[in-house]
Amino acid sequence: EGGDAAPQRYKEDPMRISTPTVVAFAPDAIDPKDVTPATDDDGTLRMIDGAPVYLLRGVMVRDADGRTIKSSTVRVRTAPTTPIPPLTALRCVDCMLTPWVRDGRVALSVRADHVEIAAPNAARHQAVDHE
Repeated sequence: EGGDAAPQRYKEDPMRISTPTVVAFAPDAIDPKDVTPATDDDGTLRMIDGAPVYLLRGVMVRDADGRTIKSSTVRVRTAPTTPIPPLTALRCVDCMLTPWVRDGRVALSVRADHVEIAAPNAARHQAVDHE
């Protein structure tokens, strides 16, 4: 308890949130040829609905105020086919969000159909005013 390095996921009934888009940020360039199917710690392919998902290494999710959620992962069903430049705002499309706990902090896993390059400054201007 508390000392495990492995993520502590919700065991019984994980909270999953479906949303059409999530804003993310790629601090480093992503070359499509470097994007490979995601695997578990034992090397087993991660499959969703019988198809592999692809981990986008280094991509970070942004909250509604544009702040980076440091403990976040982004996986997509359709891998990027064109290079993504460094310092690029991304839009994750058709997403399922799963919060979990790592080292006592809430983390977020995003599974999306695909990512798109967002409009300039999208990561900064994503907050919605509901007043």
